[in-house]
Amino acid sequence: MFRIRKIKLSKYEKIINKFNVDMEDTKTIEQYDNINKAFMYIRIYYEKKNKDKKFSIKAEKIRIEENIGSNGSNIISFGMAYYIAIIGSLFYTMFELVITAFNKYSNEINVGLTIVFLLTMLFFSSYIIGEGIKKEGLRNLRLNISLKVLENIEKEIDDEQKREKEKVGKLEIQQRSEEHLNRGTSFKTKFVNV
Repeated sequence: MFRIRKIKLSKYEKIINKFNVDMEDTKTIEQYDNINKAFMYIRIYYEKKNKDKKFSIKAEKIRIEENIGSNGSNIISFGMAYYIAIIGSLFYTMFELVITAFNKYSNEINVGLTIVFLLTMLFFSSYIIGEGIKKEGLRNLRLNISLKVLENIEKEIDDEQKREKEKVGKLEIQQRSEEHLNRGTSFKTKFVNV
């Protein structure tokens, strides 16, 4: 019998295939659309604020970067160790209480109830940690989108200022050349008419 050999893909081809599958996924398309809507909404907000002379893009960028840096992922960073220490001590205390309470039952029931209690505590603590991470994730996503919007607006303003400078520079060159031509023509008319 003949065996059909599977073609072994390189890791780069696997990455490309995974990328294509992800890009065709409806969840990815919906996520892209939602991010684009948020981006445009935030952009319109900051463009309106930018027309106000009291608004500073640089100050807003610094504020957002500071919020991302100091408050970003509080649960994941140093707060996580503190959180684990508190939950661990509470978990241990509750575990000891449950074991002493279940000691009056037979050994099989004691083990079963202990396992159920442990799993319940594990799921409960995972849920609490997960909710905190989700909240931080949405906040950081909003701040990152705002930062990208401000960077785009700032780049557009810089590009517009460069175009204005180039336009002014071209006008100055044109005026100088016209003045030079006018001087040359007036010189010719003086000597030719004499």
